[in-house]
Amino acid sequence: MPRKTSARTFEKDLVGLALAEGRTILTEIESKLLLADYGITSPQGEFVTSLSEAHQAAERLGYPVVLKAVSREISHKSDVGGVSLGLTKPEHVTSAYAEILDHVAKKARGAKITGLLIQEMIDGGLELIIGAKRDKTFGLTLVFGLGGIFTELLRDFSVRLYPCNRNELTKMIEEIGVSDMLAGYRGTYSFDSNEILDVLEAVGKMFLEDPRIQGADLNPVVMNKKTGRLVSLDARLVIAKPTQSPRKQTVASSQLKPLFEPNAIAVVGASENPNKIAGMIVPNLLRFGFDRSHVFPVNANYPQLNGVECYSSILKVPGNVDLVCIAVPPHAVAGVLNEAGKKGARSAIIFSSGFEEMGKGDEQQKLVEIARKYGMRICGPNTQGIISTGTKMMATFSPTLGFFSELPIGRAALITQSGGLLVYLVGSMIEMGIGVSHGVSSANEADLDVGDYLNFFVDDPKTEAIGIFLEGIRDGPKFLDAALRAHEAKKPIVVIKAGRSEKAALAAKFHTGAMTGSYDVYRAMFKQAGIVEVQDINQVCDLLMAFTLQPIPRGKKLVVVSASGGANTLIADLCKDFGIELEDLSDETKTELQKIMPDFAAIRNPMDLSGQALGDSAMFESVLKTVARHEGDFCLVLRVGGGTKAAEIVAKASEAFRKSGKALFACWMTPQEYGAESRKVFIQNGIPVYNTPRRTMEVIAAMVDYRERMDPKYT
Repeated sequence: MPRKTSARTFEKDLVGLALAEGRTILTEIESKLLLADYGITSPQGEFVTSLSEAHQAAERLGYPVVLKAVSREISHKSDVGGVSLGLTKPEHVTSAYAEILDHVAKKARGAKITGLLIQEMIDGGLELIIGAKRDKTFGLTLVFGLGGIFTELLRDFSVRLYPCNRNELTKMIEEIGVSDMLAGYRGTYSFDSNEILDVLEAVGKMFLEDPRIQGADLNPVVMNKKTGRLVSLDARLVIAKPTQSPRKQTVASSQLKPLFEPNAIAVVGASENPNKIAGMIVPNLLRFGFDRSHVFPVNANYPQLNGVECYSSILKVPGNVDLVCIAVPPHAVAGVLNEAGKKGARSAIIFSSGFEEMGKGDEQQKLVEIARKYGMRICGPNTQGIISTGTKMMATFSPTLGFFSELPIGRAALITQSGGLLVYLVGSMIEMGIGVSHGVSSANEADLDVGDYLNFFVDDPKTEAIGIFLEGIRDGPKFLDAALRAHEAKKPIVVIKAGRSEKAALAAKFHTGAMTGSYDVYRAMFKQAGIVEVQDINQVCDLLMAFTLQPIPRGKKLVVVSASGGANTLIADLCKDFGIELEDLSDETKTELQKIMPDFAAIRNPMDLSGQALGDSAMFESVLKTVARHEGDFCLVLRVGGGTKAAEIVAKASEAFRKSGKALFACWMTPQEYGAESRKVFIQNGIPVYNTPRRTMEVIAAMVDYRERMDPKYT
């Protein structure tokens, strides 16, 4: 007799039985049985083992029907001709039955067909995919998108880490390109968004309750017009014996203080050769004002270095040592670290390379074991070092940063998994006049990783925003926890993610020793944690400047004050591209501005004051103060060829914006040398300034997006 599929057909553990047989994939019938236990419906169907059973089942189900091969060896039935759709009469069932057996025998040699599944044909219009997988970096992730045969071709999908709240899942649904079609399009049946949310949560619950389930594909998923329920037409579950990787605990911020705020520093391997790594560290420490009486070069070949007494061993350094900088050949690092531990050093920066990035992970692990023995924390190996402006510490071997005459204290911290990019970013921030609070090259992350540094900067009162150059994350949950803490503390994180392509991921692996996870999952994590992702390295600096100088815009309404009709046109186009609103000025504001501005000035938004009007300093200032009192969530002052005098007027009016809690930005389209003094005026008065409309609007749009991400948060 034919056997009808139902959630309770088998009382035994389907997953356990399949694993005992050495299988890693459940059949479609097994998958649907398990999904049914979580309230996920499938078409009515029956398992048959003969043509006569197929005919009888088709009569009971009612035409049209679908016929599918059932085999434990076949994952994708369509690829081997194992599916036949739209069978409307018995003759169709007869021919389809034979064709399926013939196709599978030819295209899937050796695959055993245990029977066929015959089920009702459901035409639900738009086809979706709902899936899940256990990501090696971040854990459970859900997938939602356009399904059917177009899944891999169009790649229209979104991803979320799970568990997350229903609001986050709603955003996930809204992100796909065909989201507007879910409400119905040209006669197609509309989807119930609550039904989609219920299925997403049911899949997530199934994964949380059974760690043996590793992956799920419900594809296609359609809306049944008869029942109004979401139906999974096909399903596949991937299974495996669960493996539990021990999760690292986030390092307490207090343990990183000796790295960033040391009282005394020993530099082991220090050299008098300025062209060597070991010869640059001590000069950089002294150049920027770290207390020279607390800098101790260690090298038995020199009585002194850079005017400072040199010691033959760290054990002979007088007093306590908080931080030891190690710049010796790789084979000597373990011995130096052991001596540093005996000395009582609480932290170490290991500049030496030749460890995991060169395939010598065992040698690197020995360093971690030594550090654990003495309760030390390690930055590196293979690092560019650490910068901490509050303590005037430039513990790096960078010759580039050595060209700067001062180390300005800023309010943004930097974490990079590339030493060279740390130098570039810090140098850029110094050139922009905003400086940094801290900077660290995490490098091989033998001990401390990017999540630990992020956690420290969240707790650091001197840091208000954080920039990260990211290649890969070793501990996804730890990083996410720290990122969510930053979000709670209203400390924006700006990330540029490298390793998005396969070759870039391979380069990242050999660069830092870290395996790069799926970029789609990283993007999902960024969204859920409120992290701002950028695509260009200079955008990191641009956004950190804005986040540390101005309040986050309260909404999307922008007012533009300018003297260039052409530049205003560019801004208007960019506002449309980025979803920023250029609302009309209120009648009250227009009336007030008419009393201030000449007749020929355009009183609208964007506002074109004309070059002649901008020559009137008092009028220009009054216009800005009027805007500050009445209009918009934030303001952009745009000048083409603006000089220092105009910048000073904007700076003077900026106090009105501060009092009103509105953000103020400047776009100063001037040659670099001519506009240098103007830009200095803006920065000194806390006004972020950029040189092109697009660069400016990219910053504004990112800040608005961050505001929208602040609530609701990932839970």
